Amino acid sequence: MIDSAQPFVAQFERARLAGAGSPWLDEARRRARDAVAEHGLPGPRDENWKYTPVRPLERRGFTWLERAPGRLDAAGADALAFPGLACYRQVFENGRHRADISGGEALPEGVVCESMSDAFNRHADSLAPFFKRSFPGSEQAFAALNTAFADDGLYIEVPDGVRVATPLLVLLANSVTEDRVISHPRLILRLGKGASLVLIETHAGAPEHQNCTNLLSQVELAEGAELRHLRVQDEAERAMLINRTDLDLAANASYTGFAIDLGGRLVRHDLNVALREEGAACDLHGLYVLGGRQHVDNHTRVDHLVPNTRSSERYKGVLDGHSRGVFNGKVVVHEGADGTDAAQSNANLLLSRDAEIDTKPELEIYADDVKCSHGATVGQLDEAALFYLRSRGMDLEDARGLLTYAFCREVVDRLRIREVRERLAGDLMEHLPSGLVARDTG
Repeated sequence: MIDSAQPFVAQFERARLAGAGSPWLDEARRRARDAVAEHGLPGPRDENWKYTPVRPLERRGFTWLERAPGRLDAAGADALAFPGLACYRQVFENGRHRADISGGEALPEGVVCESMSDAFNRHADSLAPFFKRSFPGSEQAFAALNTAFADDGLYIEVPDGVRVATPLLVLLANSVTEDRVISHPRLILRLGKGASLVLIETHAGAPEHQNCTNLLSQVELAEGAELRHLRVQDEAERAMLINRTDLDLAANASYTGFAIDLGGRLVRHDLNVALREEGAACDLHGLYVLGGRQHVDNHTRVDHLVPNTRSSERYKGVLDGHSRGVFNGKVVVHEGADGTDAAQSNANLLLSRDAEIDTKPELEIYADDVKCSHGATVGQLDEAALFYLRSRGMDLEDARGLLTYAFCREVVDRLRIREVRERLAGDLMEHLPSGLVARDTG
């Protein structure tokens, strides 16, 4: 057994997991445990993890928790959400579903939205293909850990033709516990033909908590389905988040994703998109605003598997202090995928000499007649723009803040929901390293 896997395997042997006794689920969990034991956690020799060491996670000695402490109340959940937003809310605390403070606006008839522990009993046939997927090798160890330990989370299914007007908010909150807790929630989402949904995923919690969340999301979009997905991460200063999202798109399905990273000490997000049938399209937007010693790593991969699919990717970063950002965006145009249209960009502002960004946009093309582009920029604030603002009476810090804020707002302004856009604009001003004053920006 690899040393880095030993604590997790030991916890697995002691764990009492929901759904235990189901032959297919027990077997899937054992296979995942064995994969982690054989390969261990990713290390510096793993290409996709060489900029993001996981030694801090190993050193902290996280504990899997069978039950949530239940410290969060409805008012606390409201404070972590979006004021005035009419939505259907599902709340998790330290990885455990909190039915008592979930609810809100009703979902249309036929829509399934259940905790994973309930879904094991009611929708086993639908869950089995997702849990039986293997995640071999150390680079996928966290996904395998999720399969081994996941006994809570959310199962969502929207029937053919149902367009859900009410946003679904999934709040993953962390509270202070006696031990540092690691949770492994699972989110499985299936949209039927022509169905649509707005999913808002938020990660937050008590400012002083030091927990780790290892979330695996698996999404299937049938023909003509449409998913708009916003992920907002504003975790505590010493929190850790490992987040992987796998998407599978059928003909003419579309996915629009926003990934906003403001908090956390060590954050990793893997986003994998498979465009499997003609007409499938995805638009990916990202923003990370970092300071102190924060480390945020965004890895994306888009596979164009058939002709006439489209993808666009726009990520922006602002880094101050001793923070470090990583962006690795890979687009693969497979053989025969003629007519592919793919664009990718990553723009970064470094506000400190000690901040660092490792950016690597990649294109692999094995087809003809394609339209593909990619690029990355790393720079500082425009000196001419700074001079212009200062010549009109603005001090240096406010001028730096205003220009940085404008750089970030390009992403936030693309959000369609007013309550979400307004909340994020305010959060953004609080997180900007220059201390932008809200009085001048409205």
